[in-house]
Amino acid sequence: MKHLSPIVCLVSLLSTFVLSYHLVVGATVQTSSGAITGHAARNRTEVSEYLGIPYAQPPTGGLRFAAPQTYNSSQAFNASTYSPDCPQMGLTVPPLKYPGQTPQFASIIEDFAGGRGNAQSEDCLTLNVWTKSTESQQKKGVLLWIHGGKFTLGDTNTPFYQGQYLVDSQDIVFVSIKSV
Repeated sequence: MKHLSPIVCLVSLLSTFVLSYHLVVGATVQTSSGAITGHAARNRTEVSEYLGIPYAQPPTGGLRFAAPQTYNSSQAFNASTYSPDCPQMGLTVPPLKYPGQTPQFASIIEDFAGGRGNAQSEDCLTLNVWTKSTESQQKKGVLLWIHGGKFTLGDTNTPFYQGQYLVDSQDIVFVSIKSV
């Protein structure tokens, strides 16, 4: 099987995704990896949301510590939920006292770090896409968000990294990606 870098897989998937998008919110789109069906984003019903899209085969079993393998499927992928978080260390917010610290401090830090008790799995090489339908043939800018965390914490499944609000106000495609 051919070895591809995750970035090549991602760019291939995104270019096909953006070029094949229709005017229907949450339309099923054909990509180089197969068909993907989205839905209207929560709180922004004019924005299409595609969650948990695999961009490589899961790095499990014989693929653990191997070069990424292209993801392909003959079945339509229902992109309606986030994928599990990549395995990471547990986050404990130290009982620090900052001047003017609000009661919500610990909760906000946990949200930023993705430490809300989400399921974890090595099958987490996925991306999320938000876009708005348009009749224009003009290409859109793509904002690619890679969360921080030094491969030890953080995730795209957090209220701070959802793209529907930015896409609703700007004519762009917002992509957030998980990586191990």
